[in-house]
Parts: sequence; C-alpha cells; structure tokens
Amino acid sequence: MNNVLRQWIGCVGGLSLALTLSLSASAGAATIAIDVSNTVGIPGQDSRNGTVVADGANLIVTGNRWRATSTTYNITPDTVLAFDFMSTEEGEIHAIGLQETLAYSPDNLFQLYGSQPYGMTSQGTYTLPGQYQTFQIPVGQYYTGNNLRMVFVSDKDTAGKTNNSHYRNLRLITPDETTGPDIVGNCSLNETELALINAHNAARAVGRSCGNTWYNPAPALRWDCRLGQASHVHSTDMATNNFFSHTGSDGSSPFDRMRREGYQFRTAGENIGAGYRTVETAVNGWLNSAGHCSNIMNPNFQDMGAARVDSANSTYRIYWTAGFGTSR
Repeated sequence: MNNVLRQWIGCVGGLSLALTLSLSASAGAATIAIDVSNTVGIPGQDSRNGTVVADGANLIVTGNRWRATSTTYNITPDTVLAFDFMSTEEGEIHAIGLQETLAYSPDNLFQLYGSQPYGMTSQGTYTLPGQYQTFQIPVGQYYTGNNLRMVFVSDKDTAGKTNNSHYRNLRLITPDETTGPDIVGNCSLNETELALINAHNAARAVGRSCGNTWYNPAPALRWDCRLGQASHVHSTDMATNNFFSHTGSDGSSPFDRMRREGYQFRTAGENIGAGYRTVETAVNGWLNSAGHCSNIMNPNFQDMGAARVDSANSTYRIYWTAGFGTSR
C-alpha cells in the first residue's frame, strides 16, 4: 500500500505576529554541522575510480569511493542524523552511517539507494532521482558511542563508474531532553507524541528549502493539548471510517475541530498522512512535500499537536494528523 499525504493551511485575523518572531536556531535542540572537508578512504574498498568533492557540510561522491571523516562525533540515544540526498545515477550501494574504525562493515550503515542490498533499510529509501530528498535518521536508536567517524559509501564495481551521491546540510541534532517540550494544557505525552514533537522541532532547528521557498531556522513548537486532541479525533475518524481527507466524516474542517477543543487561533494549519509505519518516515514524507514542509517550518506557528491511530480494517492501516497554530 502506498503512503499518502495532504496539507491544509488557513488563517483567521491578522498575521502581524509573524513580524515579531525570532528566526533563530531552535532552543529545543543542539545542532552540529558535519565537517566533510577532510575525508580518508576505507581500506580495501575505497578506490581512485571516482571523485570526492567537499564544501563545508556538503559532499559529492562519484564512482567507487568509500570515505570516512577525519572529524569524529559523539552519538547519544537521542541523536538524529539529518541531511538532504540526491543521486542522478544509481550505483550498487549508496549508504551513510557512523563507526569507530576504518573497517568496512554494513552493521552501522543505512542504505539510501542502490541495486545491491547493504546495511539497514528501515529508515526509508531514496525515491526522487535527480532531486534532493530529506532524511532524518534517529541514529541514536540504533547505536551510540564516542569518537565515531561519519562514513559515506558510493559503490560500483562494474565498468562505467558515473554513479554519484550528493549530500547537503549534513548535521547531527540532539533534542534537549533535560526539559522536554513545553506543554500548553493539562496532558502528558505518550512515546509517539513525544517522538512527533521532537522530530518536528529537530526539523525546525535548521534552515531548509520547502519547494522553491527557503525557511530560516524557526523556534521550537510547544505541544498544545487541544491541538493534540483535535488531531487524535481526526486520525481516529479517518481510521474508523476508512477515508483520507482534511474534511471529517461529519463535514468538519480542521478549523472546526480545533475550535471544538477550545483552541482559538490567529493562524492554523494541518498535515495528514497515511500508511507510514514510523514517526520518522511520516515526518520525512511531509518534509519532502513542499506544502507539508512549509507547515512544519512556518515561523508563524507556535503550537502543535499530533496523533497516530491504527486500524487493521482500513485501507492504509495507519493514519497521522498534525495540527499547527498560534493561539489568540
């Protein structure tokens, strides 16, 4: 079953609040840019049949090259590896990860693309040949450690080594788990809800392009219990009544559902998705769609609430809703 997305945005009243918002890095996450200015080869795999071009946190690898950064990084259980990836020609293996030694091994690598299986594939694969696709991999959920090198694999052993891997905006993001997200209202977050707001705030912590529009880093979102409940109601409605739309089975709009929960807003938006199995793949799907990405990065929004509801008897089985807004 394919994954599907839809986006909705609307406003009530003026948008003057946008003029006063600070476009600075999120206070809820620490971000480290990956230094790819100096890389070394992985013995036994890296060859001179290809090129390596580095510029700041951007890297282009062509041909049969296995490279590791000279700079090392510390990975905690909450660390997220974020980047944009593009390839204009598929090789056998396109993969990324972190490891302590220069030995070649699939154990810590995430395969993004390629005709030959290698490493882990649970964080999604590249599906937009010739275009950049955003990835956010919760690498700390797979392994942790200190002094780990970032590893980039572009593998092709056969002739015609014009396969390529383009990386940009390479960074490690660690949400500030000491305080957790700010919560408006009287509710507690379950594991999925906490992962959803952390993934959204990790995305907002760095600037990015949503389609043709560039967004600077935006302040962290607060969790609003009313938006969380409105999102839960709509995901439950879609899962129970087996449909996929911003319009509820009772004819309600996202505006209506937010107001019913007591959330009065200046501006508001909603993303929905279906079929995605994890928080990471759902949020990455939204980030790779211009309209959904714009909702996530919109500096006019201060609050969010989101929900996942499952139903084995429905078409897509898993239904996601994320509501955004700024209250009056």
